[in-house]
Formats: sequence, C-alpha cells, structure tokens
Amino acid sequence: MIQFRRVIATLLIVSITGLALPQQAYAEMLSTDAAVAESDRDRIWSVLNRAEAEAQLKAYGVSPADAKARVAALTDEEVAPELEAIELRLAERLGARIRRG
Repeated sequence: MIQFRRVIATLLIVSITGLALPQQAYAEMLSTDAAVAESDRDRIWSVLNRAEAEAQLKAYGVSPADAKARVAALTDEEVAPELEAIELRLAERLGARIRRG
C-alpha cells in the first residue's frame, strides 16, 4: 500500500510540474479582409445548415451537399455579394411574414 501511494505521489508531482512548464503558442497576423470574409462565409454556412434552407434547396433540385461545396469553393471576393443576396431574400421573407401577421 505504501508503494502504491509513492507511485501515485510521484505521478502527481510529475504531472503538476509539467503544468508549470511554459507552453509554446503559435500565432500569425490575420488581415481584416480575411477575418470579415471568414465571418461572412460562416454566416452563409449557418443559413445552409438550417432545415428550412435544405428543404428549399431540394425543392429547387439542388443537393445541399453540392450547395455547401460551392460555398466552400467561393473566393473571398465572391462571398460578400452572395451573403448580401441571401440576407436580402431572408429580409423579404421576414417582411412578408410580418405583413401577413
């Protein structure tokens, strides 16, 4: 039993000492355009991941997987206009829902 406690104590000492060692971090500069493009791309992904959007894509005869692949293939310059078009359509649908009451 005493030997078991020594092994446990040794392991605890080694692990706690390992936590105190400095950890190496990696960082790189990210341009504002790249950060905005990534957040825009994420917003498009969030729209495409909705069940309502997938159903609408299927109604148009488009596979949701194909649509997601096309979004992944967009350049940073192409993402912003696509997002604007999507947000415009969503706003129009919301406005129609509000008018219907």
